Amino acid sequence: DPNLLLLGEAGSGKSHLIADLITSAATRCQPALLLLGERYLGSGDPWTATIESLGWDHSADDLLAALDQEGLLAGRPALLCIDALNESEHRRLWNSHLIQFAKRVSHFPHVKLLVSCRSDFALITLPEAVRSGSSTSWPSVQHQGYGAEVIEAIEVYFTEFGVRAPYFPPALAEFRNPLFLRVFCEAFSGQEIPTGPVGLDQVMRARIDRLCAQIQKEIDCDPEDTRAALKAIAKNIAENG
Repeated sequence: DPNLLLLGEAGSGKSHLIADLITSAATRCQPALLLLGERYLGSGDPWTATIESLGWDHSADDLLAALDQEGLLAGRPALLCIDALNESEHRRLWNSHLIQFAKRVSHFPHVKLLVSCRSDFALITLPEAVRSGSSTSWPSVQHQGYGAEVIEAIEVYFTEFGVRAPYFPPALAEFRNPLFLRVFCEAFSGQEIPTGPVGLDQVMRARIDRLCAQIQKEIDCDPEDTRAALKAIAKNIAENG
């Protein structure tokens, strides 16, 4: 298949998976490029942003021809990876341009295209033929986070952060998400987790309390000022992305 779509929830590990793929490709002398969706700022042809992001002084076809030749010489396809399409400034950019973008890549048999997108943004980010799987040239993979290895992951994280649990943690499904598991362990580092169900709100409040304590210790700031600053930063992020 010339293309592959990687889907998954926020924090499931899509970016880490692609980064690992790029790293392993390098060890095999397999050509690979990694681009970030956030670098696509306009609403026009994404090939323009691709070339600018790479600092390439020639055309898109010249870039693909070079990758194609490198893939041929390596005996392995060159990988062109774009992580987090949903983080592009105009999320509908890819809804309009992804199929044509991939069609251009398909003219070069030794180049493969891999893109990732958050599942909850797929509807507005991806063309219907891509997200529905009706296009045979666009198989997709759903990243399940830690999946069946969640128990081993919990043991490693709890040990590393010194989190103590008198019983097996109740939020098993949530712990399949690597980002949630890390935030949870940062929130309760060196402590015993509370009894009963532990929701996201409780985890985030504990995380904020720990951040406030850390900041106060490092810069000797008033607790109320520290908390107010964190709230202002969070508000700015929520409003501006």
